[in-house]
This record gives sequence, C-alpha cells and structure tokens, in this order.
Amino acid sequence: MYIHIIETIEKMGFSHEVYHHDPILNYEDADRIGAQFNWYGTESKNLILKDNKGKYYVYVTFSGEQFNKKYVKSIIGEKLSLCSRDETLVTTGCIPGCIPPFGFGHEVIYLVDQKLLEKKSLIFSPAVPEITIIITIEDYKKILSTLTNEIWYI
Repeated sequence: MYIHIIETIEKMGFSHEVYHHDPILNYEDADRIGAQFNWYGTESKNLILKDNKGKYYVYVTFSGEQFNKKYVKSIIGEKLSLCSRDETLVTTGCIPGCIPPFGFGHEVIYLVDQKLLEKKSLIFSPAVPEITIIITIEDYKKILSTLTNEIWYI
C-alpha cells in the first residue's frame, strides 16, 4: 500500500514530505516524534469500520475527533462498528494507528470528516509505522476526486 500511496502522490505531481523514524503506534509516539521533526499540520485519524452486510468503510478524520456512531448512522443509514485489530490487519494489511487516508481497493467506502477538509495540511502514515507523509489538504481533496470508491462527506 505504501508504494501505491507514494506513486499516487508523485504521479499527480504533489509536493510532499516523507519522514523515516521509529515506529509510531499510538498518539504518544506521534506527539514525541512529531516534536522531534517539528511537524506542522493536522494528524489524520483513520478507522476501519464495517456494517452488518459485511461492507467495509474507512472513516477519515483527525486526531482528537471521536467516532459518533449515531450521527454516522443518521447520515448513511447503516449501523457501523469498529473493526478489531485483527480484522483491520486481515482486511487492509494495516495495523491500527497506521491506516492511511487513501489507497484502499474500490470496495472500501470512504467516510470523510468535512472538518478535516478545512485544515491546511495532512500528516499521515502510509500503512508503515516507521514512515510519515505530509501533504496539503488541497492535494488530498484532489486525490479523493480521482478515487472510484463511494465517498461520503460527513
């Protein structure tokens, strides 16, 4: 997935920063390593969810935001639950904490927090805990516009 993400960014000609570092597996690691590199921007928070029919979703938001099941159900009409660590790994190849904001197969539905799109830049893991990428939100919007996935802006 990492190679696909980098290729997408570079193919589209987007400016980006790539950082190699110790593994980031939680918010404490992210804060510590972010301070070490003096990162700027909004750290993405991406969750893998599923509905009762077996469809998978990636909820793209930012650090500090909570997943509101009732609100999301009122928008999309489906009850969603958070996938377990093991199911996330099997389904996406990603470990929780390293789920990227794009790069999934066409069968995964995106739920994108509209408040995220008001930020300036996006800090995210490209599915590798030792790598972090920073791109502009404008470029992220352009990436989303090229996806064939179903996308809900919530």
